[in-house]
Amino acid sequence: VSGAVPGSNGSFVVVRPAIKKPAKKS
Repeated sequence: VSGAVPGSNGSFVVVRPAIKKPAKKS
């Protein structure tokens, strides 16, 4: 999954090219 960056919670936030709502996946 591209655009996956570490979130402040320690979880990975997946940012899609079209930013609507960042999908948080732990």
